[in-house]
Amino acid sequence: MFLRVGLISFVSLILSACGNLQAVRVAEVPSDIRSGGLSVAESRPTKDLVAPRAYEVPERSLFVQQTSGGNAALGVLLGPLGVLANSANIDRITQEMGESGKSASLYTLDSLDLAKSAWADRIPAKHSSAQLIQLKPYLVLLSQGKDLPINTLIAVRAEGPTAIGEAKTPWTGNYFYCSNRTLPAAWLSSPIPTQELDVYKASIKAGFTELLSEIERDLSTTQKPKRDIAWVDSPECFGNSVGMPGDIGKNEAGHLTLRAMWGDYGRIYNLMVFTSDSQYRFSNGPVARESK
Repeated sequence: MFLRVGLISFVSLILSACGNLQAVRVAEVPSDIRSGGLSVAESRPTKDLVAPRAYEVPERSLFVQQTSGGNAALGVLLGPLGVLANSANIDRITQEMGESGKSASLYTLDSLDLAKSAWADRIPAKHSSAQLIQLKPYLVLLSQGKDLPINTLIAVRAEGPTAIGEAKTPWTGNYFYCSNRTLPAAWLSSPIPTQELDVYKASIKAGFTELLSEIERDLSTTQKPKRDIAWVDSPECFGNSVGMPGDIGKNEAGHLTLRAMWGDYGRIYNLMVFTSDSQYRFSNGPVARESK
């Protein structure tokens, strides 16, 4: 996936792979963050922070990420050099795919406008404030091959005002909604009928609405619900075949949620909403957390 995994997260993954899900760190928002309000940031999320290997559509907060194109045999034969060759090939195909969509209707979508419209009655319209948690919405179009359907990842990067932990870094939360609506590959290089594009826009706004509910739930100061732990695999939503361990539960919409700490040495909070049971499988667990 385009998210970076740090050393602490990596150790957690290895322990989980051996069956010790209890070693997986509890995913929760720090208490000093939960009392803060929300604001929609006017600045857009930067590519290097949210999708460093993707193709970026300028001024749209829209990224295209191609996840296939590697050669497994090459990686086995050449070791680190093979890994680099695979990465270079994937990056080349991603750029070619992204460039091919310059005249596509999809590239007219503006994630910031769609999120603002979805949140208009829940987040007051005002200038961003450094004292509020800044929400930066964006979209990632995930493709697993040239002629294969495209998956839509609706996302929000939440940036807190408070420096936490020994590193004194601002809190960051990544929120993802894996849409159950796949797009034809041709949509990346051709016009889309207005009615179909409007339906797609509505599905994106619904995703942003559900993510806002999850953000508000995380910021609630009331008692947190008890959740189980599981290792969740989802190439469709993660863009890789590795999967991730974390706390799972079902939200009010009946969708599975995965909360996990990974990225930047396990300091970044992440949430994934799976909108269909076919999007994921458990390779370990679920199990209840043991009380300490």
